[in-house]
Amino acid sequence: MGEAPPGMACTEKAAMNERRARLRRALGWLGPIALLLLLFLPGTFGGSGMAPASTPLPSPPAAASGAAPTTRPSSAPTGAPDLAAMVSAVEAQVSALRELAPLRDVPTEIVEPAAFRTWAEGEVARHQNAELTRCRTRVLVRLGLAEPTLDLRRLSLDLLSSQVVGRYDPTTRSLTVVNRGAGFLVPLRITVAHEYTHALQDQHFGFATLRSGTGVALPVDRELALQALADGDASLLVATWMRDHVTTEERGELERLVAAAPAPAMPPVLARQITFPYVEGAAFAQALYDSGGWAAVDAAYARAPASTAEILHPERYLAGWRPITVEPLRLAAPAVDDGWHETCRETLGELGLQAWLGSQPAGPGQTLRPADEARALAEHWTGDEVTLWEHGSSWVLGWTTAWDSDAAGASFAGAAAASPAELRRLDRDGVRVTLRLAADAAALELPTAAH
Repeated sequence: MGEAPPGMACTEKAAMNERRARLRRALGWLGPIALLLLLFLPGTFGGSGMAPASTPLPSPPAAASGAAPTTRPSSAPTGAPDLAAMVSAVEAQVSALRELAPLRDVPTEIVEPAAFRTWAEGEVARHQNAELTRCRTRVLVRLGLAEPTLDLRRLSLDLLSSQVVGRYDPTTRSLTVVNRGAGFLVPLRITVAHEYTHALQDQHFGFATLRSGTGVALPVDRELALQALADGDASLLVATWMRDHVTTEERGELERLVAAAPAPAMPPVLARQITFPYVEGAAFAQALYDSGGWAAVDAAYARAPASTAEILHPERYLAGWRPITVEPLRLAAPAVDDGWHETCRETLGELGLQAWLGSQPAGPGQTLRPADEARALAEHWTGDEVTLWEHGSSWVLGWTTAWDSDAAGASFAGAAAASPAELRRLDRDGVRVTLRLAADAAALELPTAAH
């Protein structure tokens, strides 16, 4: 079943915290404008994370014969800079800095916001499975991480069409840049650097390979880990690129733009997942780079991280640690024969645990648990599985978690016992803890099948 993650010496933890602090300073613009870098939206929650996804990882089609033109710009407003020339210059700088030569041209199209909105509506309609989105929204709601009014599809469309300034599409292997006017030139250049890095990643390592060519939705924890590898790599590259190619005056311009941008309304868990691939992903990429330069980052695509825990703790990844497999809650045959059916299954991972623990009271009648306490407990996660069973309007959710010690399991059980949910049941077997939530008392007491 796997071993518990190795302990982390105080010096190692201090070094990791310093690395993250350094990258947060270097990427200070990234948190607030991470939404500007969102580029694709194949699904939500499990298909590409609970939040609108950043890096697309579908299987690309076979390469078309013949070289495509390097740039296919649409008409730009009178007096606008030569955006096509800017794109080409940034691409050349990125290729040299990332130490990855382009294997083929990347067709680039410059479009106006209205055209991009039309494209975004089509992408959401094509790539979001409506029933899957509704089901996974219910998981967030059942866990108390979102309000029943959450509309992930509408949120996805609004973010994609209003915030994005560029995207790389591995299906067409092309880059689209949104011309939002002269005031957006700095974030546009940054976005081109970020997205062209994705094009180089795809050419050399293959996004389809990361998903093993399955074409199916991955557990949210694994999907976020893959996004963090690709977006962390690109974010580290951009942070390095900015030192030489973004002036102090331009940084000030960017800060003013970020300060003026309205923050979209969304549950904290989604906001956390949006920034995670960029900030924590960049810290992960930095740790790999420190261990062996860009070659070490390149090697990660052949052994991609499988959990957010590996992103949050690069030393575990470098030591070969992997999360364990956890058996989900299964209802006994009589319940299944009566019409109960499993509608969702997910792995929330350490990041999901952080979000859930931070949304719970620290004890009966107490205020919410501080973020540092939530992170400290979640560090002991080794695996989990969430299942949602439904029958008509009734439902029961089972969340089985695995921990690296009995003490950690007991701590999580204590945290779950303080949950404000009225209908809950806890079962603990050493390092395994199952939290069951239900719509009614009868659902809570449904018999489970033996593993």
